[in-house]
Amino acid sequence: MTKVVSIIGRPNVGKSSIFNALLRKRVSITSEIPGVTRDRIYQKLMLDKGWIWLVDTGGFMPERNAVDPLAKKVLNQIEDAIEESDLCLFIADSECEVTDQDIQLANLLLRKQKQIWLIVNKIDRVQDISSFYRLGLGEPFGVSAIQRSNISRLLEKLNIFAEETPFKYQHELTTIACFGKPNVGKSSLINRIIGEERVIVSEIPGTTRDRIQIPFKYNNKDLVLLDTAGIRKKSKLKDQLEFLSFIRTLKAIPMTDIGILLLDAETGMTSYEIDICQELVQAFKAIVLVFNKIDLVSHDKARLNYLKSEIVSWIPFFPYIKPFFVSAKTGRGIEKIIKASLEAEQRRKQRISTSELQNFLKKVINHYNPPVGKFGRKIKIGFLQQSDSDIPHFIFFGRHLADLQENYKRYLRGQFYKSFDFVNVPIKIDFREE
Repeated sequence: MTKVVSIIGRPNVGKSSIFNALLRKRVSITSEIPGVTRDRIYQKLMLDKGWIWLVDTGGFMPERNAVDPLAKKVLNQIEDAIEESDLCLFIADSECEVTDQDIQLANLLLRKQKQIWLIVNKIDRVQDISSFYRLGLGEPFGVSAIQRSNISRLLEKLNIFAEETPFKYQHELTTIACFGKPNVGKSSLINRIIGEERVIVSEIPGTTRDRIQIPFKYNNKDLVLLDTAGIRKKSKLKDQLEFLSFIRTLKAIPMTDIGILLLDAETGMTSYEIDICQELVQAFKAIVLVFNKIDLVSHDKARLNYLKSEIVSWIPFFPYIKPFFVSAKTGRGIEKIIKASLEAEQRRKQRISTSELQNFLKKVINHYNPPVGKFGRKIKIGFLQQSDSDIPHFIFFGRHLADLQENYKRYLRGQFYKSFDFVNVPIKIDFREE
């Protein structure tokens, strides 16, 4: 699950400058005028081993001290950002002594029991930052956003943080979550599945702002359906409530076993749905790809063929997926969705015997031997086993496997999907030296 890191602080301490410095580009407006950033701005921060969501917030101005009439809204946004963050970067100004606002914000963060890093900006002007220990947030880390001093070290710390194993969500019942853009028909689909209107259905995009959990039975099996808030393009996330809904959508992924990714058959897949699919793949969740509103395009065979053929180009990182076509409005194809979801979950939990894996390994190597490695070293793959894990995880053991080229790894993965039934299920493959 991709982590969320929020930049928090009082006005004019350089939050947006640090945000821009970390991203290596100007996204947030920077100004000497306090309070320029009123709404949260967020971006993907690419790191060595993946990426995190980086959030820039407005300046912290406690209501009783603020003359800005929008201070209450900004304060609500900051509290929302803290609530949904995995890490908060508390930004202070080395040129100023610790202020009452700094202390109030530090106390707020401590009450929330979030992981906090104290970052003191503008050390190019004042180097002594020892006074900030009194905030009780640990050792201060000095940077200069303008001069980029220690920004690379901060990025290294974030890279380590991003790789840390996240909290593992525990649940007893199989959970099926529905993801998709606003007004694509998620709530209508869920109401069709459970046979009653439990979720508000509206023509107004964004009706579902939060996660809604609905217990139900299917063939005497207890399940939970999770309806998530709609995901928009970043440029259309206009208010703090929509951004909060988007983050909660991301955080629903660890809570689910199967993700139904619902698309509009008239528009196909957009970059945001590709992001959600990538998150599901990286979390090794079963995925059911569903095109809704098929009643509007069922007469157009060329359109249906186009949707099927474009899947590989939309999500080249996971082409092992079978699409479904439904109409939540008429009920067409709905029965297949839950059946396909539970079948995918069974595949995700299946165990393959060692003898089957060894026969598979012998077959694929006989068909295509690993290319010679660096310095003419012969690569040998001698053993394959499934790990004792709650995700489909397979490990190839051998010699000089670090020399294996990516095209050969793709060959092995492709043969795996051809030989074993893992359609709609991402698998993890590792290579280890004997």
